[in-house]
Amino acid sequence: MALPKEQINLLKMFVGACKANPAILHAPELDFYKEWMESLGAKIPPAPAWEAPKPEPTPTAEPSSSSEKSEPAPPQPESSDESSSESDLELNLDFVTGPESEELPSLPDTDKEVSEEDCDKAMETGREANMAMSDGDLDKALDLFTQAIELNPSLAVSYAKRAKLLLRMSRPKAAVQDCDRALELNSNSALAYKQRGRAHRLLGNIDQAYKDLGRGQGIDYDDDTDELQKSLKADVHKVQEHENKKARREKERELKRRKKEAARRRAEAQREYEERQKQSASGSGFGGMPGGFPGAGGMPGGGGMPAGINEIFNDPEIMMAFQDPEVSAAFMECSQNPAAAAKYKDNPRVMKVLEKLQAKFASAYNPPDADSAPGAPPSSGGPSASGGPSASSNDLD
Repeated sequence: MALPKEQINLLKMFVGACKANPAILHAPELDFYKEWMESLGAKIPPAPAWEAPKPEPTPTAEPSSSSEKSEPAPPQPESSDESSSESDLELNLDFVTGPESEELPSLPDTDKEVSEEDCDKAMETGREANMAMSDGDLDKALDLFTQAIELNPSLAVSYAKRAKLLLRMSRPKAAVQDCDRALELNSNSALAYKQRGRAHRLLGNIDQAYKDLGRGQGIDYDDDTDELQKSLKADVHKVQEHENKKARREKERELKRRKKEAARRRAEAQREYEERQKQSASGSGFGGMPGGFPGAGGMPGGGGMPAGINEIFNDPEIMMAFQDPEVSAAFMECSQNPAAAAKYKDNPRVMKVLEKLQAKFASAYNPPDADSAPGAPPSSGGPSASGGPSASSNDLD
């Protein structure tokens, strides 16, 4: 008794899919088929080790007293490494000053047109400010330096000297602002670099202080700055080691996060994979799997299956890819809903397999040489469909 051709084609499709992914045989709906195969002496491959347990159904919530309501799981405590990332840095920062209560000095516009008279006045006022600072009258010196800056806002040395005065007044933040302006006007100001380095030290910015002092020494060396820079070297090394350690910890946390996310995606793919298997096994064969698969040319659920379709599931690369539950779940989903392929466009592992299957389905259902297909009229030796002479092989070349 001969079976209908369409049923034979469906059976070929099912066997091909089983070859590509033997885990199909472990679907509960196919227990009858697996038992029959085993009764004939067939050896069924064991279920894959990565098969996840089936999720238990969530019980329907019923009204209950407040004491019986389930409480959300408490958040996991942060890693002790993360909480102790700062405590392992031990520096001697007794020299660091407290927060500044005074407002920062105003900075005039450097685009101001300065007359020759203003330049002379600025130089004279600056000299008076230096004398006041030498005499210990710091408030008077600050007023005079500010007047000199307003007279000639483009003179870098005035900002650098006012920064030096501000450091004596324990105002390192204001000193940094003046040094920044001085270096904008003159990037080779050794005094500005050195005063900014001292200011950063008082603010606790050890690494930046060490760099600024080094830049100033490179322009104009002095023994006092050299001694200060040497005193910071050990702490700079500690800061750098601390930053490197912090970066390593952050990298480890990111790696753990990625692994956790990958595990979550694998578990989700496994659940989808099992659902697709149940749907495929409970329907007609594969539930019209190839019919909806993109690139298959609208193949009708299984009827008219071309002879080359079985080669798709004999491809070693495809068979190996189907061992990945995420790929298998994606294939089963796209086979029933072609539009679902869009959600995998950023997943190169899945898209590579889907694109290969598309090409193979298109080739199987749309052969390049239609004249050579079974049942096609001969390409030579008779009139064409339009009544004209048929083309010979020479004519096609």
